[in-house]
Amino acid sequence: MGYTVVDFLVSSLFRWIFSEKHPLENAEYSPGAFVRLLMNAAQAKDYVETISGIDQELPNVDTLFWRLSECATKDLILHEYKKVVKRHIEVAKGQIRRRRFIIAIDETHEPFYGRIKNLWIHDYRNGVKGATGSYKYIVVSIVSGNLRFILLVIPIPKISSDTDYYVKELLIFVKSLIPIEIVLLDRGFYSWGVINALQKLKLGYIILVPKYDKFKEWLKKGAGLHDHLGKLKRDKTTYKISTNIVILPDYKGFDWVFATNIKYDKIFRYVRYYKKRWGIETTFRVQDEVIVKTKSSIPMIRIALFVFECMLYNIWQFFKGRVPFRRFVNILFRRHIIKTAVFAVIALLGEKNILDDKGPPPDKIYEELIGKFGYNDGVSL
Repeated sequence: MGYTVVDFLVSSLFRWIFSEKHPLENAEYSPGAFVRLLMNAAQAKDYVETISGIDQELPNVDTLFWRLSECATKDLILHEYKKVVKRHIEVAKGQIRRRRFIIAIDETHEPFYGRIKNLWIHDYRNGVKGATGSYKYIVVSIVSGNLRFILLVIPIPKISSDTDYYVKELLIFVKSLIPIEIVLLDRGFYSWGVINALQKLKLGYIILVPKYDKFKEWLKKGAGLHDHLGKLKRDKTTYKISTNIVILPDYKGFDWVFATNIKYDKIFRYVRYYKKRWGIETTFRVQDEVIVKTKSSIPMIRIALFVFECMLYNIWQFFKGRVPFRRFVNILFRRHIIKTAVFAVIALLGEKNILDDKGPPPDKIYEELIGKFGYNDGVSL
């Protein structure tokens, strides 16, 4: 029997729901049962609380949330996610002969609708009707060509460190995985702290810059590359930092201003590269097709469910040429339903003496039937 996507998710989430204090040996439900509960919620785009109880063979939401609360921490969730990503990257490297990768960093918000807020809930609502705030995440992804891998996600508390602290953490991890061609960032990341972090890591970057008055004056003078100096105060020390400001007015209907440490022979190449950053926004839109919703206000539960969605998205990257993300998750869900039905029919036929002991085992019959739904490189859905 092949190593399935569900098997992969089980191995990835195992330490989220089991620990030395709460071991598998004492558990009423298997790791796969918890994964299937989450898959059911993802397939339905509904609240885990609503889906819980429909399938009596699966744990209820209280059991799932209790285990996540008891066994999972932010550091553990991210540690296990990094292990998963390393496995994905090794597979991707074998499939794509790319020397260096373009990566993008962006932030995304998950709406919160409750009344009671905690230290992880930001005031930002992103125009979502009924939302009272949001959970914030900073995400780094590969955006080279058709590649779209979420390499790491960091949840950000409302009272947090400076943005460059998280950018540095993301990039140190990414540098340990892949060679980086360039880092692309939106205007929300333009700061001397972020520029300093990028330069210390010896990484090329393009950052979209807000059109401050000084840059508006440069736009009036036409396209060009300007030296720009600034200061960064940290720990009672002031550091002098420099970058280049790229000015490109009225190019394809937009005035472009970038901060960069890269010099191209043709100025429009900065725009061409920067537009690749939009791939990470596409990732967020696609991921929204499969959301594991919850009414819980417990931060670690919210974080765990968001990271689970990221895992699903990354696994889909190996199948996306054949099936859209939404359908991919539906197939995973359907496979579980089919397996339950097939085994039930086999058991019934056995009781009626219609099947004898000389026939193939249930697992073999099931794999032959499910084969009609497709395999991919030896890893089945």
